[in-house]
Amino acid sequence: MLRCSPCAKLMFVIFLLTGTVGINNLCYSQTSISGNLQNYNAFQTTGDLLLITGRNRLHVDANHSLSRGNLVISGDLIHRYAMANQGEISRTEIFFRNAYADIYFDNADIRAGYQSIPMGRSFGAYVTDILTPLDLREFPTFEPSVLQMGLAALNVTYYFGNNYFQFILSPGFQPNRIPDTSSRWFPLPETPDFIPINYKQEESTESLKNLNAAIRFAWRSSLSFDLDLMVYHWSHPVPAYRIFLNTSISNEFGSVDLVESYRNSFMPGYSLAWRFSEGFELQSDGLFVYRRLFTYLPVSVCDLEQAMENPLFGFQLLPEFIPADDGFVLERPWAHGMIGLQYQTGEWTFLTQGFLEYIFNYDNKTLSQRYFPYATGAVQKRYYRDRLNSSLFGRYNILTNDFWIRADTEFEWRDDIFISTGLNLFGGPDISTFYGHVTFNRFRHNSFTYLRLKIYF
Repeated sequence: MLRCSPCAKLMFVIFLLTGTVGINNLCYSQTSISGNLQNYNAFQTTGDLLLITGRNRLHVDANHSLSRGNLVISGDLIHRYAMANQGEISRTEIFFRNAYADIYFDNADIRAGYQSIPMGRSFGAYVTDILTPLDLREFPTFEPSVLQMGLAALNVTYYFGNNYFQFILSPGFQPNRIPDTSSRWFPLPETPDFIPINYKQEESTESLKNLNAAIRFAWRSSLSFDLDLMVYHWSHPVPAYRIFLNTSISNEFGSVDLVESYRNSFMPGYSLAWRFSEGFELQSDGLFVYRRLFTYLPVSVCDLEQAMENPLFGFQLLPEFIPADDGFVLERPWAHGMIGLQYQTGEWTFLTQGFLEYIFNYDNKTLSQRYFPYATGAVQKRYYRDRLNSSLFGRYNILTNDFWIRADTEFEWRDDIFISTGLNLFGGPDISTFYGHVTFNRFRHNSFTYLRLKIYF
């Protein structure tokens, strides 16, 4: 995401307002402005039925045509009047999602600037689609397509027939935006009160060794088979946490800093779709990360769970966390794969996908599991010439039996007015605080229903 200076923010507000009121005479005839205005309210279905998220969102797309290309700017003005963060009541944000220039040649295209670069065919998870950072601060309350932010990149595509090569360069890694520790969507579990935990971001160092690059070969020679082969030199967006113990006279137990850490790595991958029968499509994504960081612990999980119940025992464990040169982070090869099946008939679409994460050269001290399988599924039905659409999505983590279910219905009241409502349910049994993966059990008290009004212009 491109952060703006106060002057740039003011100019962007003026741009949004002119687009909203439709002052077309301020624009060139080759410039088109479109967008939408949304109101979204989510209410907790458990407890006190709180308004957990409320926001107005103005999204504007501007496209100016050139003789051999386009200039594209898109951005959001978001006013939140109910926040997922405890204690925050209202906040306004302005940011660009895209700000790039396209230049077209006979056999090639060049796109330079802030842009989204989708990859892969996974649904409800991200296997090869890791280049564009995500805004996960209130992830269940946004449409999946809205989660992707822009990244600064030079994107060159060379075509030969129906096939193409794509070359991507980005000057520095941009991590996902993770919810604040006070947010109800913060993915990590609560920690003992007697040991203060401080979450910090890793300090970035701008250098050529942090230059990110990607190459994709897309084969589109067959109407029934698509294949993408890609090679990245990138940082995987899921962080490991380095552990640093701080001693303090005022607190005999001290405090702990958990620092987000990433590692640039060579990553080969693939994505394919095979339409082997009428209505049926086999899908698969795979990514191998040569060097990925994982947090490990110098003591057993059982000892840490006992320390949560008995602070004195926790104090006895502190010497085991004497600062280590590696910050209690180790490096291992890792693979992430998906295989799925989609079936479409008439106005119905069915999709199921299975995923597996695997750590090579596994060390039993590693906090993450060696195998981590999970599955997603979706059903979509269109009614009344596509004026009414209903969908059902679910994700299930197999080892921990936790789940996320989302049901949505959208009605096109008029050509430019859409009304949506839905329900999000989270659940699963209790699990260890020190389990090394995000579980939806963490959000079981956050189940909510929502209502959204969207007006296009």
